[in-house]
Amino acid sequence: MNAHPLADLIPEMTDSEYAELKQSIAENGLREPIVLFEQQILDGRHRYRACRELGIDPEVDVYKGDQPANLVWDLNGHRRHLSPAQLAACAVAFLPELEAEARGRQAHGTTAPGKKRSAPVGAQRPDDDIPPEKQTSSADRATARAAAKTGASPRSVQRMKRVAEEDPELFEQVKKGERTMRSADLEIKARVEGREGPTVMEVTTERHRQLAAKAKQRMETAVGMAAGINSGFPHLRPDRALAVATQDEVDGWLSVFADARKTIRDLTRQLEDIR
Repeated sequence: MNAHPLADLIPEMTDSEYAELKQSIAENGLREPIVLFEQQILDGRHRYRACRELGIDPEVDVYKGDQPANLVWDLNGHRRHLSPAQLAACAVAFLPELEAEARGRQAHGTTAPGKKRSAPVGAQRPDDDIPPEKQTSSADRATARAAAKTGASPRSVQRMKRVAEEDPELFEQVKKGERTMRSADLEIKARVEGREGPTVMEVTTERHRQLAAKAKQRMETAVGMAAGINSGFPHLRPDRALAVATQDEVDGWLSVFADARKTIRDLTRQLEDIR
């Protein structure tokens, strides 16, 4: 059986996640049935694959509701360890489907579970008295609803929406966890502004390889130092040190910490930008 297009809106499991799932099914059996919709797998495409590989005949249920997109997210959103960027990408991916289901409920006079019914046609809406310049657009409200549904921030959803519109392939990379949202966003901004985005040096000569290897060694040394310093921070007692420290010493410490924080922040940003 093939996966339903709605199921594919959720990023696929990593190799380690799938291996863990397969081992669990091998040891404990299939705990949740495969859910079908329109003769395709709506939920459980990884469970189905694992069962096939293990020679297990899986239990199957058929979804008969009218909110399959909501079901896919409700069943999978809490199962997967998705990054904030992936949550925002999922919000963008699910947005058209969630909106379509919402329009379907409105057309049939129904509402989603836990939601209030819409006001009757012609009734005053809550924002009727709000000046036009302060009213939010339907697109903004839809984005906010998708963000709330997935747990992403509205700002992140807006950023990922721009990435999806400008470069669907780059969007998919973020959704799969292969790129950070920041690096994708910066790349799109660079294209719009007609400049080059952050790149990684291409190793084409032995000299390039030597320079890259030296830079990598320095990075590893710096990361090791930072890890060692970080592990020692919990043992520092500023309250005791201040009892005998001079004002000049305290000012010096604060200055060093401020410089270190800025340096680490800049390095972190560079790594995120070119990841």
